[in-house]
Amino acid sequence: MVLGQIIYGACSIAFVALIALMLLRGRLSGQGIVIVAASGLSAFWAADLAIPGLFPHGASAGLDSLRLSAWLIMLVGLVALRQGRRRSSAFLAFLLAVAFSAVVVGWNLGVVINDGGAATDGRLSDVLHVGLTVGGLLAIENLLRNIEDDRRRNFWPLCLALGATFAFDLFVYADRLMVPGSGPSLTEGRGLVGLFAVPLLALAIVRNREWRIDIHVSRSVVLHTATLLVTGAFFLALSAIGVVVRELGGGWGPALQILMLLGSAIVLVPVLGARELRIHLKEFISKNFFSHRYDYRAEWLRFVETVSEPGASNDKLSVRVIKALAQIIDSPGGILWRINDKDNYSPEAGWNSWVHSQQKISIHDPFISGFRHGERIQVQHTPVETGATDFHGTGVAVPLLYNKRIIAFAMLSSANRNYSFDRETFDLLRAAGKQAASYLAEEQSERALIDSRLLTEFSKRFAFVVHDIKNLAAQLGLTLTNARSHLNNPEFREDMLRTLEDSVAKMNRLIGELQGRGVHDSPRGITPDTVIAKLARELAGFGTQVETRLSAPDCTVAMDGDDLRSVLDHLINNAREASAAGGRSQPVVVASRTVGDKVTIEVSDSGPGMDDEFVRNELFRPFRSTKSGGLGIGAYQTRELLRTSGGDLDVISQKGVGTIMRMTLPIQDQRRSAA
Repeated sequence: MVLGQIIYGACSIAFVALIALMLLRGRLSGQGIVIVAASGLSAFWAADLAIPGLFPHGASAGLDSLRLSAWLIMLVGLVALRQGRRRSSAFLAFLLAVAFSAVVVGWNLGVVINDGGAATDGRLSDVLHVGLTVGGLLAIENLLRNIEDDRRRNFWPLCLALGATFAFDLFVYADRLMVPGSGPSLTEGRGLVGLFAVPLLALAIVRNREWRIDIHVSRSVVLHTATLLVTGAFFLALSAIGVVVRELGGGWGPALQILMLLGSAIVLVPVLGARELRIHLKEFISKNFFSHRYDYRAEWLRFVETVSEPGASNDKLSVRVIKALAQIIDSPGGILWRINDKDNYSPEAGWNSWVHSQQKISIHDPFISGFRHGERIQVQHTPVETGATDFHGTGVAVPLLYNKRIIAFAMLSSANRNYSFDRETFDLLRAAGKQAASYLAEEQSERALIDSRLLTEFSKRFAFVVHDIKNLAAQLGLTLTNARSHLNNPEFREDMLRTLEDSVAKMNRLIGELQGRGVHDSPRGITPDTVIAKLARELAGFGTQVETRLSAPDCTVAMDGDDLRSVLDHLINNAREASAAGGRSQPVVVASRTVGDKVTIEVSDSGPGMDDEFVRNELFRPFRSTKSGGLGIGAYQTRELLRTSGGDLDVISQKGVGTIMRMTLPIQDQRRSAA
């Protein structure tokens, strides 16, 4: 009796676990509510038989009638939903089932309430239970007869579980009617039938998604559980054979038994670890225990993770794409073919496969046409004539479609020649191929953008260099002009040599910048007042009068000295030309002061000034110049050099009054990061 209680207890726990799986997701339809109710009644019924005295005396018959009635009503309801045009007769059958169930339940509850233990009451209860079980079997037969052929696979677990339940209960109650006082062993078998029914019910719920009962069972857990069960069954069989060997082997029996067990265990380990066995087991489980062959959530997360993360091997994107596609069909290797500028496909990368580096396939090749514009997966059982693969077994060609163009395709070797390729596999491969194509296209666009940025950066540096060379040419031209008059002056010759040395040094620095050398070096701190004073003295030697008003003698900024000199030289030269154009003889004024954590340098002139629209829309646009022979890059270059050092350039101008070019630079010990 203790064994029977253990069986019923396990049955009750199994139904409670099924209810928990259904309720955890919080989404139930009408069928789901009925299944939860029937499972709950089954759990109470089994618990009553497992724990005597848990419910009032005689309650087991009432709980049994409630359990069978709930399953009967659910089956008749499913039959009614499948009847189509015969809804009226189906509805009548449903009402009869509900009415008969109410009679059976009412009778058994009345017996419990009246505490009637007469034999006549018990025999009538058994007759009513026989009626319930016969009705359940008839409902199962009608359900299987009226269901569509393509839906039969979804309902057979439910029919098998409830058919076994009703059939065994029919046998039990019929036996009790014909042979009163029969032993309890037959009755206790109902607990085993209940245990058998629970996983089949869960499988039916998973396959019938229209019931909106969301039970998620991990495929890996099912796979490992199945492997464990197979291993357990294998060792049980070995144990049985070992007992026979020990009994019939005489003196050598125990030794032969141990040797057989050890040898079988050694053989079992590589068999269970075999790749093909694992693949066949996965196919069997997906085909017989799940609605879909693949767990799309797990497959997609694994695909994205493989493509996005290089991993420890630091594979490039093309190799990661091959791996991600190969994982779907458990492929051991593959090759990625990518289109080039000449409309030919050539192998770009291989994973566990040899790459034909010189092989090419034209977009007009029949093999490419076989993709049917990227909507077809090709399965090649022999190597194609184009030489797209050197696989000895089956090859699978997956098109990578992007913007209605096959930008690449992956040739994957099949795990084994008997691998089953169905519509679901092809749909998943097509979707994954399109996603992989977007990754490859994004990488190609990123490369093009980087190349464009490099060219833009080089063009900017080249424009800056040309502008500085123009200024150097003007400075050297002015030196040459003054040399005709002052060449005999020793001081002039010394200044001229110093100017030539500075010009050569600056030209070499410009060439280095053009080649990208030293662009990212951190500048040393300089004092703007020192640079301004030195530049003013040099310009005075060439006839340019600069008035300085310096009020930041101890402040340093993190800007290259040559860059600051170039900026000041440009602004002072423009101010001098503006003053001359305005017909005024006032000198250019350069003033510096500290404002908070910044150094402000202003270059003022008394020229004609500029209007706001010109300053806002034209002054800083590259290659726009108001000077004849100008490049239109000076103002833009000046502002860029200042912004690179964390500063900025503001223009304060008024027509007919003059212009102030105001530079701001952060003091070095309080310098902020430049944009």
